[in-house]
Amino acid sequence: MQCDSVVGAESIAVSAVFWNRKSDKLQNLIGSAPTLPGVMAIDGTGNTAPIILITAPEKAGKSSLATTLFGYPLPHQQPLIIAWDKFGPDSCVKLGFSPHVIRVADQPGERHWTKAQNALKSLESNIAAFRQQYGAIVVDCASTMADRLFEDARRTSSNPDPRSHYGDLLNQSGEFMNRVVDLGLPTIWLAWLKEPEIVEDKAANGKKTRRSIPGGANIIGNFRARLAGRAHHILVLERQYVGVGTAGADPDGHLRVLHTKPWAGINAGGRYSHVLPEPCRPDLGYVLGVISGSRLP
Repeated sequence: MQCDSVVGAESIAVSAVFWNRKSDKLQNLIGSAPTLPGVMAIDGTGNTAPIILITAPEKAGKSSLATTLFGYPLPHQQPLIIAWDKFGPDSCVKLGFSPHVIRVADQPGERHWTKAQNALKSLESNIAAFRQQYGAIVVDCASTMADRLFEDARRTSSNPDPRSHYGDLLNQSGEFMNRVVDLGLPTIWLAWLKEPEIVEDKAANGKKTRRSIPGGANIIGNFRARLAGRAHHILVLERQYVGVGTAGADPDGHLRVLHTKPWAGINAGGRYSHVLPEPCRPDLGYVLGVISGSRLP
C-alpha cells in the first residue's frame, strides 16, 4: 500500500471564515435564482463546516492526529480539543506540541453533562475570539463521552427502568453535538473502532444462517447511529507494521493511513469520496484542505 505518510502542520492560505462565505460559483450551476423570502440557492461550497468521524482501534494514534491541524487554516491557528478522555491529548505533547484543551472532567459541576454544558457556554459566549484563534474542533472521544453520560444517568436517575438511561444519553449527546457543530468550525469526532463480526441467526424451523455486520464506531446506545448519520464523511485510521527503518514509519516501524472508503469490512466514506484519495495521508489539515478546495488531492 502506497501512501504519503507525512504528518505535520501545514499553513493553508484560506480565510478563517471560509465555511460561512458565499461564492460566485453559483453562476456556473444549473438553476434559477430564488425569489421567495427565506429561500437561498447553494453552490456546494462554503455553506457547512465539515463533520468528520474517525474510527480507530485502541493505541492506533487517533488522539495525536490533532497535531496535524496546527497551522490550519491559517498559520496562527490550531485546533481546540474537547477532551472527554482526559489524558488523550497527552500524546500530542509527546510529539512536541502544546495543544489547547478543554478537559470535561475538570469543568465545574458534579455530573459530566453539567461540566460539558459549562464548557460549551464558555465557548458560545466568546465566539468571536474562539473563531479567531482556532481552525477546527476535535472531540476526543465520542466513545468516552457516551460512556460518561450513560454512567451519570445510571448513577443519578430516579427512573427504575434502565432503558431510560439510554434516552438520557441520546438527548444529552445529541444536544452536545448540535452545540459543538453550531460553533461554526470543522469538527473532528474521534471514536473507538468496533470490528466487523459474523452473527448467526436461527429461524423458527431451526435453520441457521450467518450474516456479516460491518465494523464502525464503538459507541454505546443510539448516539452511534446519530453521529454516523450526521457526519459528512467517515474515516478509518489504520496502523500497520511496515518494518523499522521504512520511509515514513515511526520508530517502532508502524505506518498510519486514513481510509476514506469502505475498508476491511468497516464502514467508511461519505460526501467527499469523490475528492479524497484512498488511502489518504493521516493529516487532517490536508483532508480539510482537499474538502474545501484549497488543496489538491
